[in-house]
Amino acid sequence: MLIYLIGFMGSGKTTVGRKLAKKMGYKFLDTDQMIEEQTGFSVSEIFNLKGETYFREMEKLTLTQTLQYNNHIISTGGGMPCYYDNMQCMLDHGTVIYLKMSPNALYQRIVNSRKERPLFANLTREQTQERIASLLSEREKYYEKAHTKLDALSLDINSMVV
Repeated sequence: MLIYLIGFMGSGKTTVGRKLAKKMGYKFLDTDQMIEEQTGFSVSEIFNLKGETYFREMEKLTLTQTLQYNNHIISTGGGMPCYYDNMQCMLDHGTVIYLKMSPNALYQRIVNSRKERPLFANLTREQTQERIASLLSEREKYYEKAHTKLDALSLDINSMVV
C-alpha cells in the first residue's frame, strides 16, 4: 500500500509521515528529498538555477518512481498534486491524505523560514501572508480530491487509522 500525504508547505507532511510510517511499520519517503538526492541541488537551488517548470517535471518523474514501492508513506511537495496528472496518479495508486490548515496557521509556520522557501524567498511578511492565502485558494481544488482530509493542527497520530 502507498499512502500519499498532500497539503500546503508547512502543514506537517514530513513530520506526520515519519511518525505514521514508524507506527505502521512502513518506510518513509519525501519527494522533495528524493529530488534533491537525484539532482544534487536543494529545492531552492533548483528553482533558482533551473526554474519552477523544471522542478515540476522532476516532481512528476519522482511521483512515477514511487509507484514501484509498497508499504510506504510518501510526503509530497505542496504543489505536486496541482501539476500534470499527479493528483489522479496518486488517487489511482494509493491512499491520499490531505493535511489541511488555515492560511493563518500556515503563515505562522512559514513566515520565519520563508527565505528557504522558493515561492516566498523575496517577499515581505505581508506579501507572504497574501501569497499563502492566494496559493492555498488555487490549490484547494486539488487537495480536496484526497481520499481523506484531516485537520493538521488537531491530528493525533496514535488514533489515526488508514
